[in-house]
Amino acid sequence: MKYDETIARLRSILPARARAATKWKGRPAAVAALLVDRAGLAYVPLIVRGSDAPAHPGQIALPGGRVAPSDRDVADAARREAMEQLGVPPDRVEVLGVLDEVPTPAFRSVA
Repeated sequence: MKYDETIARLRSILPARARAATKWKGRPAAVAALLVDRAGLAYVPLIVRGSDAPAHPGQIALPGGRVAPSDRDVADAARREAMEQLGVPPDRVEVLGVLDEVPTPAFRSVA
């Protein structure tokens, strides 16, 4: 799907949908499902965690991590992590919506 069509569709769907939450009591974490325009097509950038990373070594993942005390919410945490891991300035990230909370095998709930 073309980038502009993808963004328009997400803008029409995400704000109106209810976000599912779990009863998970682990440490909150967040990921950024970024969409990048490359020649009119939507691409989702991923990271490869280093083999010496303290969490999830060697995994291919969306940029993300723990929600820090300084983060206002999960979207703020996702923007911060995108900056730390991919160099994407937070002011360049438009949050289209927040996805469902999903417990992960790492004992964190990812949003």
